[in-house]
Amino acid sequence: MRTSSLICRSLMLSMCALMCALLTRTAATASPQNPNQMIQSKILNPFDPGKALGFCTYQRPLIMPEAKITLGAGGWRSTKTVGALGFCANMIATNPGKPGAPSTGLVILPTQKILNEFRDMLFRQAFAPLITHEDLGQGVIYLCNDTRVVFLSGFVPERIEWYTAAWAYCDEAGLLKETVLRRLQARISDKRCKNRRILFTGVPYNGWLRREFDGKDDAQRKIIHLRTEDNPYLDDEYIQDLRAIVPARLAECYLHGQFVSDGDVVYPEFSRAIHIIPWTYQPFVTDRAGRRHHVDTGGVIDWSPRRPHVLVVAHIPPNVDLPGVGVTERETSVVVDELYPDGRYNSITVRRLCSAIRQKHGKTTGKPYPLSWIVCDPAGASAQSTSGESEIMQAEKFLDLRILYKYGQRIKVGIQHVKLALEPLVGRPYLYFSSDLLKNVATPVERSVIAAMENYAYSAEKEGKLDDEPDHDDVYSHAADDVRYHETYFHAVERLDGV
Repeated sequence: MRTSSLICRSLMLSMCALMCALLTRTAATASPQNPNQMIQSKILNPFDPGKALGFCTYQRPLIMPEAKITLGAGGWRSTKTVGALGFCANMIATNPGKPGAPSTGLVILPTQKILNEFRDMLFRQAFAPLITHEDLGQGVIYLCNDTRVVFLSGFVPERIEWYTAAWAYCDEAGLLKETVLRRLQARISDKRCKNRRILFTGVPYNGWLRREFDGKDDAQRKIIHLRTEDNPYLDDEYIQDLRAIVPARLAECYLHGQFVSDGDVVYPEFSRAIHIIPWTYQPFVTDRAGRRHHVDTGGVIDWSPRRPHVLVVAHIPPNVDLPGVGVTERETSVVVDELYPDGRYNSITVRRLCSAIRQKHGKTTGKPYPLSWIVCDPAGASAQSTSGESEIMQAEKFLDLRILYKYGQRIKVGIQHVKLALEPLVGRPYLYFSSDLLKNVATPVERSVIAAMENYAYSAEKEGKLDDEPDHDDVYSHAADDVRYHETYFHAVERLDGV
């Protein structure tokens, strides 16, 4: 696989060298008074077989975009960047400036490091015959038709406002902030230039890219999808290697240039109509045979000095008529209450958290919940450097309860346990949430467990990291982790195929 990657990288560099050579040859025959003709003869007509610049027909909408703002949503190695070089050439040729007053194009990438690599390894090589001089201190390259290209890091979007430009190209768009788009809309405003355009390219991550471009096809917005397998310069072995390493859930995104469907939510199985039930906590229930049972109740803790989360969960025995469910077929869990103090400005110690747990009262009983167990994050077993005691050791003292936890459970496996509890292969769900959670929710509401079940999502794949685990967003993740700890401890399935 490494050999294939090196071969493909070599092909890319060879294409850039070929562009440079062809432009150099054209420069020797073109009139110096008409530098745009140099670009037009090789770039603006890239689909003539005799031009041999390595462009593909499907790149045409990137090179000559019709909409004001276009997104080239492409899979890995789908030649997005090569098409973008054609876009830059098109913009340079069709938006010339005047002597002493050059027109401006902006090239923006997320970090200075990858910006420098694009400028030095791709742009400078491709446009070498047209470059008159450079201002490296300001990150500006001047070209022979009274144009300049400014290279900016998207890390500081405010710098965009320094320029009135004719066009802009942004690569790795999913790693840029949405404010980059807003600032470009304001600054691509040079009235001397008639072909003002903005092009974004990158893997189509969810978020602002999806809000702005998904399904758009008009004069203002357009999305172009580029597939990895359409790249004629990749061999079949390399494509098969990519398919083998990309999780199935992400293949549409990383290989076909499509936004991942709403399945990016971790628990699409969760439904308010099914899983929120009108049952208020009570310490005893009666089964269908008339036998009275104590409701085994406990707490689940996700430790955090600033944003801990605690759930109160009741275990209902089998053969009990549960409102909104029917007769329970097996032990069934109902999340009846939660506690999530926000310690953003004052650190929440284990003592404070345990004190709050012991004082947590049932809505109808008016008494503290009779907790008989506590399940928690196994990370709490790590010793604290200040006291020498772990969070679990301290909590066992303050709560006078044994703290339960499991080591070695992968997050992905724990998620499958929750999914099975919400939607078993056979029978009714065995995980529910009391409707009291909606009435007595704390602040902020978005940190509640109901919000977590509906919004907990997979990672945005920041910094190019491929990871099929959910995003630890510090909002939904704590409550969602609590649910996972509970199901992993009480309802773990010994073997989950395909996990």
